[in-house]
Amino acid sequence: MSPCDETRPACRRCQQYGTQCPGYNRPLPIRFYVDSRSSSSARPGAKKNKSSPSPALPAILAADAGAAASSSSSSSSSSASGPSASYASPVSTPPRLCLDSQLEPLWEDESTMYFIDQYCLPPSPGLFPGFLNFLTERLAASPPDSALSRATLASSCLSLWRHSKSPYLYRKACRHYGAALSALSETLNEAAAAWQDDTIAAIMLLNLFEDIHGKAPKTRPSHLDGIVRIFSARTESLVQASSRGPVYRWALSHLQIETLMRGESFDCIKLRDGHADTSTLSTGLAVAMSWAVEFCIDTMRSLRSMDAEPNTADEQAESLRAALDRAMRIQRRLDAIVRDAEHHLKPTLIVRTSTSPQQQPPALIVSPSRLLSIMWTGLDAFLTIFYSTVLSCSRRILELRARLLTDTERALVAATSEMAARNVALLLERIRGSIPYNMGDVDEQGREMAAPRPKAVSSYYLTWILAIVINTPQATEDQRRACREAQDRIQDMYGLKPVEAELMATSIMQCFRGS
Repeated sequence: MSPCDETRPACRRCQQYGTQCPGYNRPLPIRFYVDSRSSSSARPGAKKNKSSPSPALPAILAADAGAAASSSSSSSSSSASGPSASYASPVSTPPRLCLDSQLEPLWEDESTMYFIDQYCLPPSPGLFPGFLNFLTERLAASPPDSALSRATLASSCLSLWRHSKSPYLYRKACRHYGAALSALSETLNEAAAAWQDDTIAAIMLLNLFEDIHGKAPKTRPSHLDGIVRIFSARTESLVQASSRGPVYRWALSHLQIETLMRGESFDCIKLRDGHADTSTLSTGLAVAMSWAVEFCIDTMRSLRSMDAEPNTADEQAESLRAALDRAMRIQRRLDAIVRDAEHHLKPTLIVRTSTSPQQQPPALIVSPSRLLSIMWTGLDAFLTIFYSTVLSCSRRILELRARLLTDTERALVAATSEMAARNVALLLERIRGSIPYNMGDVDEQGREMAAPRPKAVSSYYLTWILAIVINTPQATEDQRRACREAQDRIQDMYGLKPVEAELMATSIMQCFRGS
């Protein structure tokens, strides 16, 4: 007997045996239902009486997987119904028939609405710019066959497929993905068009498609290499361009993650002397992350070379001293950026008055907005890697022979090691404390929400952050448990698998194990 393929109510097993489909054993927030009472009259090739209206076959978007929907309306009223603005109530849309006798509704508008609701965050006046808030305006100005429009539809259909398990949405997402690749290839043949913001956004949306799809890193194309080639041809730093708009900050953040995963930096994201714009919090955080990433990449490469081809003790001591001096300069710059940030933009620590073993963590980290929270949490994750690198350097120096260090130098390095260890422990606990707010379980005041309000964009970035915590040697079992529980929830809600994030974190933290 073939297992249920999760396409309720039309899986092969239930079609073969004529039974009611039990559905997927793990309930999803959105599932497609069709009124089974009228499905028999909708078979391809069935004769229709032109004098009488055909029976309606409304497709229902149910908010609860266990609630079956039954509704009927005339074909004219079904075709007149527009896209719904809310996913809390059923949505009726006209169906479409295909050769395999399954109902295939046109879900492009609904997919786009869901994608914008879950991945686009509007700007908060006086707080912070939004995330992908530029997409709606650019889509309105783009032709339907443009790379940006096709890439948006591909990611939209795939994100709703992850949320609903509709095979039709998956096929449609793949078709739009192929069309987006073709349109993008034509665009990249024109030098002027290749440098437009819409082209950068289309490439980033295709990269998002691959992340949502969850392919193994070795089997998926790297669209970020296209961003690298474009900015290499421009001979322009992406860090400089990040002050021009949100699409560039989006590309920069992903290239920084890609840099850590590969263990090598790209010239287009390296900081150049005198070109570090820290005038706003968003650009300041981008620059701070670039400092941390460059330091970690250079230092990890140096540590690996010491293990592979041991240098003399004097050379090792000199290299490690230079790394620590550089780290101290970066820390002073980081402190200045955080100190100069306006108070109402900073995260707030809320200590719970009464906690139980089931209520974790005992302290919450909340921010004025969801996007601000994920940005601060992302900075904490980058700083966790940064201070882990500092800790590894300090311990390597202390292992050298005593004659290479004066007593004053050895005491200073020991103090630096203790400081780095404390900062790593503090950052790990801050990330753990930010999980409830980033997952939509509590509001800005730290109060429990009656119904959680998660956002896919927060969960998307949390997969990387949680993987770093889990793979950090200094993380406690409670911190790892909280992160794994959050990962399971994210996979249940959005199908986002932390496979690539785990590989990235493992490759990064491997350098620090045993140090």
